[in-house]
Amino acid sequence: MRAPGMIVFDLDACLWHPEMFELTAPPGMYDADAKGVLAGHDVVRLFDGARAVLDRCAENRKPNDSLAKQSVIGVASSTTEPAFANACLDRLLLFNGCSVGSLVSFRQIYPGNKGAQHIPRLSREAKIPYDEIIFFDDCEQRLFQHLLLEYRQRYACSNRQECVCLSKTTSIVHKCSFPCAAGTYGDNCADVAKGCPGTLCVRTPHGLTEALFDAALAAYAEGSSGILKGT
Repeated sequence: MRAPGMIVFDLDACLWHPEMFELTAPPGMYDADAKGVLAGHDVVRLFDGARAVLDRCAENRKPNDSLAKQSVIGVASSTTEPAFANACLDRLLLFNGCSVGSLVSFRQIYPGNKGAQHIPRLSREAKIPYDEIIFFDDCEQRLFQHLLLEYRQRYACSNRQECVCLSKTTSIVHKCSFPCAAGTYGDNCADVAKGCPGTLCVRTPHGLTEALFDAALAAYAEGSSGILKGT
C-alpha cells in the first residue's frame, strides 16, 4: 500500500486548543491532572482525536498505521507566537510518556502563507516531493481574515503597530501587541493545494480526528491529491 513520505499537521485548532494568541501567559509545565500545558489561566490540551492519532503514530497501534509509521512528521503553523507553540510541542505528553515534539522531525512555525512558505520549506528540508505529503489544517480562518482586515482598516493599524484583532473563538474585540496577522490567516488547504501541487490536503474544521486521518491515508494510497473530498 502506498505510504506518504511526510505527514504535516497544523497546530492551533487542529492538534490543540486554545490557540496560542489567546493564551493569558506563556506556556509553563505539563500538568498530568489537567492533561495539558498550563499557561496562566489557560490549559493547552490536545483534541481527543489528535491525541489518538499521535498515539497511533508513536505506537503503531492499528493496521493502517504501518503506513504512518513509515512517514516523517512535520508541523506547519502560522501562529504569531512561535515560542509558545514550540514550548507546547515539547511539553504536551502522549500515552507512552513521550512528548509530541519528539515525534516531529521538521518544524515551520511563523506567520506566513503555508502554500508559499511552510510546505515548500518542509519539502525542501525533508527532501520529500509534494506528491508524497499529506497536510492537515483546520482551515476555518477565512472569516477571521476578513474581520481582521476590516478592523485593521477601521483603526488604521500597520504591520508594525498595535492592531485590533477579533478573536474567532470568543468574538471579543481586544487589543493585542503582536504584529498584525493579516495575510497569515486564510484557507490554508486551498493555498497549499494551489501552491504545492500533488499534496493531499485535509481540512479539520473541528480538530483532527481518527476518521479524517484514516480517510486521508486511504485516499493517499489510492493516489488522491488536492483537497480531500468532503473536507
